Amino acid sequence: MDKSAKAKEKLIRERTKLLLFRPFFGILALGLEFVPDEKIPSMSVDGTSIFYNPNFVLLRPSTQIRTLIAHEVLHCALGHLWRQGAREQDRWNYATDHAVNLILKKEGFNVPEDCHCNPEFDGMEAERIYTKLKSEKKRLLDSHEKWPGKKSEEKDKRDTKDNSDDGTERSGVKKDQKPPKNVPEKNVDARGNQSKDKLEKKWKEQIAKADAIARMRGKLPGATSELIKSALSPKMNWRDILFDLVLSLAKNDFRLTPPNKKHLWREMYLPSLKGATLEIALAGDESGSISKEQYEMLLAEVKGITEQFDSYTIHFYLCDMQINFQTTLTEFNEWPDKFEKHSGATSFVPVFEAIEEEGFSPTVLIYLTDGDGEYPKYDPGYPVIWILNQEHEVPFGTSIVIGGEE
Repeated sequence: MDKSAKAKEKLIRERTKLLLFRPFFGILALGLEFVPDEKIPSMSVDGTSIFYNPNFVLLRPSTQIRTLIAHEVLHCALGHLWRQGAREQDRWNYATDHAVNLILKKEGFNVPEDCHCNPEFDGMEAERIYTKLKSEKKRLLDSHEKWPGKKSEEKDKRDTKDNSDDGTERSGVKKDQKPPKNVPEKNVDARGNQSKDKLEKKWKEQIAKADAIARMRGKLPGATSELIKSALSPKMNWRDILFDLVLSLAKNDFRLTPPNKKHLWREMYLPSLKGATLEIALAGDESGSISKEQYEMLLAEVKGITEQFDSYTIHFYLCDMQINFQTTLTEFNEWPDKFEKHSGATSFVPVFEAIEEEGFSPTVLIYLTDGDGEYPKYDPGYPVIWILNQEHEVPFGTSIVIGGEE
């Protein structure tokens, strides 16, 4: 028997143990085919198969292999393979491993100490963990290179070298123009894009089936029960909505100021694409309706968004009936942690007036409030996102209600 067959036999044996003692994980693992691949360092998953390096599987203890099978299953069940969006690849990898390993550790699996498993992130989704991550030095438990939509290194190199005669790369971005970091191209890996919807549907069906069987056998772990609820009845997190909205607006932010320098010599003032630089306005309601925790929570999310760009400018305001604090933040500044609650009424007008007086048009204004206050009489002409801590009708812009999970 060759090493690939021996390794596969070991994998099947550990999957059988999952079926006997942890049926939820075992049943889900049955939907994944074991495929040998010596090009990967350990194991990886693409939603339909678990790829394994035979040498890795044969050298590792059986308990660790069992943990890795459950690890791959959870990446699929939690939708990590198709939920990355515009997030940076390595940081998303670390965030998803924290989310998975914390569940596995709760359920008694053998999770190595040198892997991403910070108890501070317990109970958080990968998207939330992503915004809180700083520097990461620990190793990934598995390889994520088989995930749908992940471009190969070879394709990345081809795209970098293969530019057209007019100075435009295949992605449509000029040579001398930087796009926002990690905003995905329209034509990424075709296999990944075509399979994501089908994968999501398949895994929801698989989870429902595994849930039913595990319940009949009385072996459904507590942490996994919560996972099932969120997977079968997903609620769009306000953080994801904010992240996607701002990235979408920034990616399509064409302006006449500054003009495209390439055409100035022809006395043609054409719009330039705001690519590597993000310029937004951020305002907080200090009238007493917003808690310090909600304020800090929004700052954390906006910080996560700014890190997708090479540079950024944030016009920052704290206001009740008047602006009490105002500053401009860039990647070189410390973010303010001061937040004082004031009594009295609320007016959003001073912030809009200040933006007009300063003479800039932000990519978007993000305003944290309960929504109860005096609004400007007219739509300002630029996008406004109201982050509300309660349901409230707004006269213009988009409203996102902070969920009750906090």
